[in-house]
Amino acid sequence: MNELKFYPSNKAEALAYLYMEKQDLTDKTPEEVVEMYNVVYDKMVRKMHEIPVGKPKVF
Repeated sequence: MNELKFYPSNKAEALAYLYMEKQDLTDKTPEEVVEMYNVVYDKMVRKMHEIPVGKPKVF
């Protein structure tokens, strides 16, 4: 079977995809996988909004 090629459109998608790739999805239904991805993606987005953009300040 051909492997699905995924091209993330943003950093949150890429990180969520990498995280999900490492999970054991053996007993998960497709619906559960979607829910897991959505939760992980939402957490990534929320965390990235907490991080200031730009160069870190040097003290």
